Order: sequence, then structure tokens, then C-alpha cells
Amino acid sequence: MKSIGALWLEPGERIEAIQDQKTLLLVAKKTKVELFLRELEDILQNVKTKTFPLRLVLPEVPDDTLLEELGRLTNSNLRRSHTLRRVSIQTPPLWFGFNADQHAWK
Repeated sequence: MKSIGALWLEPGERIEAIQDQKTLLLVAKKTKVELFLRELEDILQNVKTKTFPLRLVLPEVPDDTLLEELGRLTNSNLRRSHTLRRVSIQTPPLWFGFNADQHAWK
């Protein structure tokens, strides 16, 4: 959130993710908030998640470091299931490091 704020917001404006409440707080001019929400909606509409049995992807359960590196290399977000038997692959990854070429608000 800090990187978005530094690039996108003016003094007195702020953006904050309240994860335990699954809430995004944006304090800015109405036109900027509307633009942000439209862009965010476009991003969310394009997110795809596929889940596979882990044994089809890797012979053993990967650690978080390996999943993070695979995600970085493939521009995706990889997560193991709580049972460690499946892996979910999310593209584009849902975090706020969006590509400036694709999203005008960054």
C-alpha cells in the first residue's frame, strides 16, 4: 500500500488495507477514488486461479521460498492448500505491485 500511496496519492490522501476485516480504505478526491475502483474492478475481473494436485506439479511438498521464487519467475501467486496436497496458481497475482503500463493509477 505504501508504494501505491507514494506513486499515486497526494499529501493528505491515503490508502490502507485492513486485512483482518478484508477492507480497503481509500481517502482521496472522489474522482480519484472512482478511477481507482474502476481499475481495481478490471484487475479483479482478469484474475484466474487454477488448483492442481501437488504431485502433478512437483514430486515433494515445496517450501515457501521455492513457491515464492516460482511465483516471481512466472508472475503468479502460488499457494499450498492447508492439507499440503494441492497447489493454487493465481495469475495475475493479487497484490498491489501492478504494472504501470497496464494500470493508469500507478
